[in-house]
Parts: sequence; C-alpha cells; structure tokens
Amino acid sequence: MRDPTPSLAARQDALRAFGHARKVMAGNEYEIRPERTLAVASRTQCSGYDAHYIALAEDLNLCFNACDRKILAQAQGIARKPG
Repeated sequence: MRDPTPSLAARQDALRAFGHARKVMAGNEYEIRPERTLAVASRTQCSGYDAHYIALAEDLNLCFNACDRKILAQAQGIARKPG
C-alpha cells in the first residue's frame, strides 16, 4: 500500500503555490459584516453560512450556483441551479 503522506517536494510545491496565492489575493479581500450576514439570514431563513455567501453575491452584484432548494428559493435572481 502506498504511503498517503505527501512527499517533501509536494509539500514544498504546495507551500509555494499558497504563498503565490496570498500575494495575488493581497488587497482584494472583501469583508462581510456580521450584521449583514444576520440580516440576510433573518430575511431568507437560511443558515448563517449560506447567508454569508448570499450577502457576498448581493454586495458584489454576482450570481452563484447552488443545488440547495432552500437557497434557490430564498435567493432567487442570485442563486441558480448549475447546468
């Protein structure tokens, strides 16, 4: 049976990729205030986790794919079924 532990080279590659991603993303973070998430959760009756992504999509005027029926029903126009 093969050892599932990544090799040292694979770990170093992963750390390099992570470092590059951090540099690319620096300054492009977007914060959702907890009050905003709670307001969306209250309005949609979705979980805080789901409401966070709905709020992000609303704030950035974006759509996102979802398979969850509740999200699709409560975030119409923002959440769409893939395919």
